[in-house]
Amino acid sequence: MADNNEERKIHPPPPPSTPREAPWREVEEVISGLKAVTQKLDTLISLYTGVPPAPPIPAPPVPAPPAPLVTYACPYCGAGFSTLNELQAHQTAQHPDLPPQVAYVCPHCEAQFESLEALNQHIATAHPAVPPVAPPGVPPVPPEQQPVTSRLDLLISARTNRATFATGQKDVTTAGTPEQLEDFPVPNGFSVTVIARTGNDGYIYLGSTKADCANSKRRFDGLSAGLAVSLRIKNLSKVWVNASVSGEGVSWIVER
Repeated sequence: MADNNEERKIHPPPPPSTPREAPWREVEEVISGLKAVTQKLDTLISLYTGVPPAPPIPAPPVPAPPAPLVTYACPYCGAGFSTLNELQAHQTAQHPDLPPQVAYVCPHCEAQFESLEALNQHIATAHPAVPPVAPPGVPPVPPEQQPVTSRLDLLISARTNRATFATGQKDVTTAGTPEQLEDFPVPNGFSVTVIARTGNDGYIYLGSTKADCANSKRRFDGLSAGLAVSLRIKNLSKVWVNASVSGEGVSWIVER
């Protein structure tokens, strides 16, 4: 028996753990973010397959998360407790000759009240700007999921029909002297098509810079009349055009 007592002194039992409040707000944000990603994936799949997405299944009503845990204080010594049972055990052990009483502590200013109703009235009047535990509406997508949804938005926009398109032409005044296409932004997910005009007799050369377009070793060679190339670039001005015959050029088209 003595050995057992010594072992208990060396290895005392762990204290009882304090119940933790469930992270309802974080759980709701994760669920909302996953729903947003799922909706975008459904839209993307329907755009690629041509099959409209199935109507969403109505979700069962989600019970409101519980109210935050109330903090209790001993009105005799000011000790704080997370549960009423802990407060009652404290008063029984430390204040056995005094009648048991409860003080409800405001989580925003630490003011104490004799009843939960009084505490709630105090919060409504003294802290009206404090947001509720579970505000109505759908919470925003968590930051760690925003890169996923932004990429999905880009893929969806790349498969979505545009309202109109823009066209233009560019002639090379002097053969061997490259000229730059105009400043025109290309929407994300789309490409610009550059075609050698059908009336050309020579060849069209392309380059990403004026020097490259004039260099026969670095330029894109050989667009004869009627041939085209598509480029996924952010702006039309990234294209330089050269020609083997003066006065000949290209036409371009891009959706917007």
